[in-house]
Amino acid sequence: MSTSGPPGHDPLRAPRGSTALRPPAEMELARQLATEAGADRVSLALFAGPHDRAVVHGSDPVLVALDDMDETVGQGPTHELLATAAPVTVEDLHADDDRWPLLSATFAVPPELRGLLLLPLRGTGPGAGGRVDVFGALVLARDRCGPFPLSGTTTALGAATLLATMVMVRALHEDPDTGDDSLDDLIDPRVDVVTRAVGVLGSSHDLPHGEARRHLQALAFTTGRTLHQTAARLLRDEA
Repeated sequence: MSTSGPPGHDPLRAPRGSTALRPPAEMELARQLATEAGADRVSLALFAGPHDRAVVHGSDPVLVALDDMDETVGQGPTHELLATAAPVTVEDLHADDDRWPLLSATFAVPPELRGLLLLPLRGTGPGAGGRVDVFGALVLARDRCGPFPLSGTTTALGAATLLATMVMVRALHEDPDTGDDSLDDLIDPRVDVVTRAVGVLGSSHDLPHGEARRHLQALAFTTGRTLHQTAARLLRDEA
């Protein structure tokens, strides 16, 4: 997975991979607000559960790579956000080895990433009984060390609230017949391969979802690859 762009590359403006896929309105807004907050990179993730993540189309590829490492080892900024349901701040990712030792020991964290700010997207889902859950994350990154300025943090907090509302509105107005405004339209199919690979393993080996996922994770550790790399290879082999 590439962790750098060509000369003159603006990671907040260039969608990942083919430019034929236009990022959804949520990502366009996230990019705009990230720039206002002083970030160099931005990504959006959605969670269906503690172990089910999806990347919103247009997310920065370097942040996608970091999230893949985080998901593989079960430790890192996103895992901390999910565990605490609170914002996560990092002044220098490369000086924080003691915070997530398994992550730093297993993978080479992208050198471009220094300061991080992760903010939870919160909402009340159907049947939640009024409980507010974390269903996603807005991830902002700087290519230099140090905390985000107060004004940038304030902008980011407002952005997270607005983006959470946009995603919930999209979910509420989803048309099951036409697929209009479907949450599936947010997901980049090029990076959302872990869930599909888990399904393939479950079907081919008659495994429940949780066991199939653990099997995929064991394959990743055995081969020294991330979950995404392992899943992509498995799907290519099955094609």
